[in-house]
Amino acid sequence: MNLDFDTDRWARVRDAYRRWWAGELGRPLINLTLRGRDPGRPEPRVPSHEFTSLYDLDVPAEAIVDGWLYDLECRRYVGDAFPRSGRTSGPASSPPCWGSRCIMERVRFGSLQREFPS
Repeated sequence: MNLDFDTDRWARVRDAYRRWWAGELGRPLINLTLRGRDPGRPEPRVPSHEFTSLYDLDVPAEAIVDGWLYDLECRRYVGDAFPRSGRTSGPASSPPCWGSRCIMERVRFGSLQREFPS
């Protein structure tokens, strides 16, 4: 794992969060994550998806996790930020559990129009 984060940094970040929750920090928490860091390895074949239901059922779990790790390795953690993964299962995670395929559609909500009865 080639993260822009180490145990000393984690101790400082953890202490900042503890002090903030106790009202002792005296400043807001600055949680800034920047993309574009060179992870020092090639990009995995399986891309990183925010929604876990976008992966086909035949994709090995190890390949999915490797894509997530690569995504974390490509980030710089500034201020009080720390590595975290906000993957979303959501309602689309249920169909694969039943052996079904989930089809996700990308929708621009600004283009939707509804007619309401008067």
